[in-house]
Amino acid sequence: MAYCILGAGIIGKLVYKYLTSKGIKVDCFIDDVKGGKGETLFGRPIKSKRERVCGKLIAAIFSQVNYKIPGFIKDLHIDTSVYIGDLKEKHGPLITLYEFVKENRDFFEFVAKNHPAFWWRNGKLKLDKDDLHKIKAVEKAFMCDEDKKIFSHILRFMESFDVDYYPRLSGTPQYFPQIIESVLKQKNEIFFVDMGAYKGDTLSWLTYIFRDNPIKAVCIEPDPENFKELVMTSVRLSDLHPSLTIINIPIAAGENLTVSSLTSSGDSSRIDITGSVPVWEVPLDYIIASGEPTYIKMDVEGYEMNVLKGMKNIMYKLRPIIAVSLYHNPKDVINIPYFLTRHLKDYVFSIKVYRNFCLETVFYCIPKEECIL
Repeated sequence: MAYCILGAGIIGKLVYKYLTSKGIKVDCFIDDVKGGKGETLFGRPIKSKRERVCGKLIAAIFSQVNYKIPGFIKDLHIDTSVYIGDLKEKHGPLITLYEFVKENRDFFEFVAKNHPAFWWRNGKLKLDKDDLHKIKAVEKAFMCDEDKKIFSHILRFMESFDVDYYPRLSGTPQYFPQIIESVLKQKNEIFFVDMGAYKGDTLSWLTYIFRDNPIKAVCIEPDPENFKELVMTSVRLSDLHPSLTIINIPIAAGENLTVSSLTSSGDSSRIDITGSVPVWEVPLDYIIASGEPTYIKMDVEGYEMNVLKGMKNIMYKLRPIIAVSLYHNPKDVINIPYFLTRHLKDYVFSIKVYRNFCLETVFYCIPKEECIL
């Protein structure tokens, strides 16, 4: 049977190359953005999800979750991914990338050899004695066995590329697992701080999920082009949600008050000494000089530890919920949880994976007094 690959992006291309290296035929690609326009990839047609396809579907997309995108977010053109639930209704047999790699156990080794630039670790993770000490401390901090298992599987997979440890993806919206949603819905007002706000994707989910709650949002985005899109998204969301107040700030959060350099590259823009865009770097303790943040989200392309060191006053005195990305640097998955579990007392910690290849791994910190268990 020929295969049809759902997704014509990076992973779709990798799956195609892997299958063809095994002499397996690929009939077509399906892509919600590129499909239905007569385009081809590797000589194969790119179809839309509305077109009839034949063959076994492989879901080669980054995010694999079983909920549909809210209509107003589609209208804002923020998230154009194709989701699994839609396709199963229309096309019958379908396997996720998780199921695919279980059947094709050398896939990750193939990726590492044939697309090293994509493999964000540039090879298997190597642990030293200090890492092992930190890992044990983090494992003890988890209250839930499921979180311990996810953490362990991520590390073992990063060490070995062994598919038996390849972590399943969370089926909830990124940054809003059930425990976070339960806590925030009890608030009279949500004060949300979005560091690495990009074009407003997380802000859009926040305003959809908590549309019945008054929301104050401070969105921090240093990339000039992203910031323009963020402002436009904010205007549209404000029209939809009268109880939403948004403050957009075009700076970078960090450990010290200084001028830094930014490499501008869309959703991967980052603070970098080789960058060509000068930006102010300001500690969050200075940015949020008044008010009490309810929830702080941080996805700053590898600058997370610097940001955390510049918000110790907020962490110690105000005790917000915190969500931090763990996948930009090879050992972030160890060092960031270790730092936070050492500094945050009487917190509950959780970890979730939202994209393939352990990308979009997020560490959650919730004050125990806030938890509804």
